[in-house]
Amino acid sequence: MRKTLPKKQHYVPKSYLKRFANEKGKTYVFDKNLGKSRPANINDICCETDFYTLPPWNEVKDNFNDNDIPEESELKNVKEIKEYWNQGYLFETQNLAPIDDGYKRIIDKIIRYTDKHKMFPNHLAGDLFMILITQYLRTKQRRQEIINMRNAYESTLKKLNGMDVEDVLYSNKWLKFEQIENLTDQELHKEMHDCLSSCYLIIMKNETNTGFYTTDAPILRTCLSNNFYSGTSFCSHGLELYYPLSPKYCVHLVDSRFLINDEKYSQKFLTDTYGIMLKARVENVTRVNHIAVSTAENVIISRFNQFELIDKIRIDRPRDLEKNGHGVKVDFGPFSDIYKGTKIDRNN
Repeated sequence: MRKTLPKKQHYVPKSYLKRFANEKGKTYVFDKNLGKSRPANINDICCETDFYTLPPWNEVKDNFNDNDIPEESELKNVKEIKEYWNQGYLFETQNLAPIDDGYKRIIDKIIRYTDKHKMFPNHLAGDLFMILITQYLRTKQRRQEIINMRNAYESTLKKLNGMDVEDVLYSNKWLKFEQIENLTDQELHKEMHDCLSSCYLIIMKNETNTGFYTTDAPILRTCLSNNFYSGTSFCSHGLELYYPLSPKYCVHLVDSRFLINDEKYSQKFLTDTYGIMLKARVENVTRVNHIAVSTAENVIISRFNQFELIDKIRIDRPRDLEKNGHGVKVDFGPFSDIYKGTKIDRNN
């Protein structure tokens, strides 16, 4: 007999959210929908009822037939759909629960090592990349991206064919199923891992009076490149990515291909300073938190009720407070300005 899935399912692990809460599990959130902040419990944020739950196969099998399978799918018949569907049926408890436990242990190790050695533990880079990939693929924001792809694909087909075309691959009955497929797709994971492996990595320690924010989409991405074709995918040219580990620590990755175009950052320099720990200045914390605000799906999270930055953004850059803000480019000048005045600034 199948186990019953928990009704409330987190797309950002509670073990991670706990780092941004006090000892009672309380934190503060700014809600883009409501336009205001409020205290919250980590049990009640970044979650949704039955977010991963697939209905039992017997309830949906009549919706599928062999002719229903898109050409792009690796699944060839309804029998294979059933097999994958049943694998995904208990996905949240069988797959994500142990991953969430691993999240906590890896982040704990990174923080302890950084505190002791003043460097990012390079032997844990692969584990960090696994966290980044899994966290990105499991969020509500990723699901919205799948919907956006569906809409774009259908619109293109309509324009090309002058008719209404139902794209089965992205129809609603495939939506959760496809997201779960992404989370178990080893080829996709390897491609994303290879892109992250080529990035330049720094870890920041925040000793200012303002903590790092996190969000309901905690892989904070923007793009340093002005190229029209650049974006915020893991393999985009000019990718800049932040992952707050806690209010005090944040990992920063930048596409090294972009940096090498700047004569200040030779391959030797990037290799010699890879993983260095830097003390974050107010400007660094502001940059991370601004990107958090602009790329959050809806909720910005802080251990402290410190959302003065959002009041400033509301006046200066109101578009950055729009819901579903992924893909927004936050232009604060060239990369060399980010760490100006630190030992990574070669002119210092």
